[in-house]
Amino acid sequence: MAAADSSPATFRVSPEERYLLEAVAHYTGKTMSAFVREAALVLARKVVDDAGPEAVLEGDREWSQKGRLTVEERRQALEHQREMSHDDTR
Repeated sequence: MAAADSSPATFRVSPEERYLLEAVAHYTGKTMSAFVREAALVLARKVVDDAGPEAVLEGDREWSQKGRLTVEERRQALEHQREMSHDDTR
């Protein structure tokens, strides 16, 4: 993948975790970014191989929808807000 096609991914680690990742990355002759990217991709591909792509996609869909309102719930919330604004003008 070309650099122009890449997308940043950010995550937090403790100082001790960062040191471990940097030390192992440097030991293997890689930057921390390259090391973490390669390790994460190896693990992600193993999960897809073990669970199957459909199960992973379903889990991703469920995660993406957590805490989101359905269209009907959004409609009700908007209607409620409209009613509240009409009450305020009375």
